[in-house]
Amino acid sequence: MATGGRPDPHLEGLGPGFFDEAADAITAALPNAQRRTIDGETQVADPQSFAAVLEQFFTSSADSGTSWGSITRPPTPRPPG
Repeated sequence: MATGGRPDPHLEGLGPGFFDEAADAITAALPNAQRRTIDGETQVADPQSFAAVLEQFFTSSADSGTSWGSITRPPTPRPPG
C-alpha cells in the first residue's frame, strides 16, 4: 500500500488517519503485503514517484522468485494485402 503526504482540503469530512488506517487494514488482509510511504505525496501520488515504487516492487518480486506471470499484448492485426 502506498500512502503518505500532505492534507487535502477536499477530504475534510474524513477523520484524521483515515488513509493510514485503510492502508494498514488492506496490508494486514493481504498475504506478503508491504506498506510503503512515498515522501511528500498524498493519496494521489505523482506518477513518476509512484512508478519508482512499482518498479521496485516488480523488480524485487522477480528477484525473490515470486511469479507474477507475464503481461503480454495481443498481436497487432496486420492490414490486408
